[in-house]
Amino acid sequence: MDLPVDRTPAPAPEANAPAEASAPEHEPPVEEVELTLEEDPLDPIEKGACALELTVVAKARSVLPPEGQVELWRLSAPGNEHWSEGDQLQASQTLERGFARFTELPTGQYRVRCSAERGGAPGPEPFEVACPTTTRTVEIELPRMFRVLLDVRDETGLPLDRGALAPATDSQDFTGPSWVRRRQARQKRGGHGISAMEWGNSGALTPILAGPEGFELGTHPESTTQHGRSRHATVHFEHRSSVRCPIRAAGVGDQHLLAVSVATEPLLDVVLTPDGRTLRELEATLDVDCTAVTIEPGAPPPDWRAIPLRVQVRCAGFEPLDFEATLAQWPPKVRSLVEARDG
Repeated sequence: MDLPVDRTPAPAPEANAPAEASAPEHEPPVEEVELTLEEDPLDPIEKGACALELTVVAKARSVLPPEGQVELWRLSAPGNEHWSEGDQLQASQTLERGFARFTELPTGQYRVRCSAERGGAPGPEPFEVACPTTTRTVEIELPRMFRVLLDVRDETGLPLDRGALAPATDSQDFTGPSWVRRRQARQKRGGHGISAMEWGNSGALTPILAGPEGFELGTHPESTTQHGRSRHATVHFEHRSSVRCPIRAAGVGDQHLLAVSVATEPLLDVVLTPDGRTLRELEATLDVDCTAVTIEPGAPPPDWRAIPLRVQVRCAGFEPLDFEATLAQWPPKVRSLVEARDG
């Protein structure tokens, strides 16, 4: 992920502006260096006289040319006094109808990574760049699309047929290629980087009805090589526990999920204060949900009675209470709240 860098040139000095006083001899002027994510004054990118004309095509040739960023990595770049020898990001460009041209490259072995490539794909093989110009075509696998289907059972094992879908929440990891042999700093240095970012989409719930295969939670793409995606959807039910649905990052075919949802009102009687009051008599919040499990292709479906439900109780004056329960032993045993300690 690129961070914004202000590249606006400094204004030219006015013709009649007084000259600035020179710095004292014992305080030499400090050289200002502009930094970007691709440039490090302690690990400069070596320039050369070669060019690379790169064409990226999808293995499914019927689709349009791939778009997005393409990174050019120089393999086994020589080290220096600050960094060890290792792979180095030489340059990156935006593909124009699947084409990019790189210049000022040293001779040597390179490898590319495309942001549009399917996560988990092996990626294009290394290749040699020589002067004056090397022409290279590489193939990448694009993310596949798949449906997510959810089967939700009640306390008796009967399927629920209506709910409300909350907008999905994404978490994306911004990581380097798995094949990179990292350069190591010879001294510990500060730096910056982005490992992950997370966001939730806010919006109204969307009513959904179950079909013959359960609730349809939409069609989703696989992760890409550059962005490892973790996505979750949540389905809510009136007066019942909600279901959190982890959507896989990759895989062939539709994803089938199994979950349970229970009526929350009876749980108000299984949590007591030391003097015997129930949650009905207190100002408390009760949150109950479960995480759906994936039904693996060709494998017997999981036992819905064994899927854990997560229960959270929050009540002023008492310690938080969290526990799990399953429908194999339902209703759960009575739990007691513990008075909060002062301080």
